[in-house]
Amino acid sequence: MKAAQLAFLPYSATRSDRVLAARAVTKREMAESVKITKDDVLRGVKGAIERAQIIAEPATEIRGWEVINKMLGFDAPTQIDVHVRGTIEHVQRQVKTLSDDQLVQLVGAGNVIDGDFYVKEKTA
Repeated sequence: MKAAQLAFLPYSATRSDRVLAARAVTKREMAESVKITKDDVLRGVKGAIERAQIIAEPATEIRGWEVINKMLGFDAPTQIDVHVRGTIEHVQRQVKTLSDDQLVQLVGAGNVIDGDFYVKEKTA
């Protein structure tokens, strides 16, 4: 929108296929020429967090940590796949005899707070 205003063009003119393709090419060329990696971005955000700590700006510091959290995927829930072998009846009997603590230990889910379960169809 701002680019259209600066060029004295209607916004719709910046949405044409030709303009969007040119933008994509320019964006790709800039990314290749700059050679910024994910590690570079993480270092930059960490540097900004450290500067925010020095000047006592907790909101800026928190925002920086939110960016890092999302970049590293820490905001995604932990997934645990449990593959069961044997007949349903056999497994049901085994599982019913386990205590909750034993079951949690068996599937390695000691640090899981909540989970979703679903039936996975058998593949050939």
